[in-house]
Amino acid sequence: MSCERFEELSDLYLVGEVREQEREQIDAHLAECPVCQQQAALDGLIRGSLLRSGQAVTAPAALRDRIESSLEVPAPVSWNWRRYLVAAALMLAIGLGITYRQAIRPVWTPSRDMVQTHTHYLEQKEAPYEVVTPDRQALASWIADRLGQPITLADNGWNLLGARMSSVNQHPAGLVFYEDRGIRISHFIIPAETLDLRGMKRVVIRRQTCWYRFHQGYRVLIWKQGPVYCGSVSDANTSDVVWR
Repeated sequence: MSCERFEELSDLYLVGEVREQEREQIDAHLAECPVCQQQAALDGLIRGSLLRSGQAVTAPAALRDRIESSLEVPAPVSWNWRRYLVAAALMLAIGLGITYRQAIRPVWTPSRDMVQTHTHYLEQKEAPYEVVTPDRQALASWIADRLGQPITLADNGWNLLGARMSSVNQHPAGLVFYEDRGIRISHFIIPAETLDLRGMKRVVIRRQTCWYRFHQGYRVLIWKQGPVYCGSVSDANTSDVVWR
């Protein structure tokens, strides 16, 4: 199971509403992914706080009497209005809980996505490439055909290992693998109009505006190159990564 799929099912998982097969898949994913473990723990704390708050808060009798007396409804059906008031209060509490949760939920940034993809393929024993060729132009054409965007791959002096298709923040992305002096570099080509770059530091490298973040032990760098965003994840120095 991917982190994106866990994000979609996390609410149902917390209240025990996922299917048995999905629960097993989520449990297996949480056993291997510390990031989603933290998110699940945070969601559990929020839900517990909301439940405790809901049990502890009771409207004063005087307030209930004033509200009910202000409603001009026949006495025989007044109990229905009590139910409506309770339902409205519950909806308000749920809405506040969702707003609070969204406010403190970690932003799913490109850097997080890119690092997870980089480490995933680093740990694979088999080569993850869908295409292998030393011809940069042929490789750029292969990726461009799948992204629907013209791209270029500069000759940066690195050893070109291969490429495959991937995704970043639910955007399809080309992923090119390089190696330089024993360092593996994952280079992403993302045809997106905008990316959520919150949490990244804006820097200028070789006269190129970039966004930088050190995430989970890796250097993440993103910059705009024509109609696409480019991004890299590696242990390499940032000044060695940006293409002219």
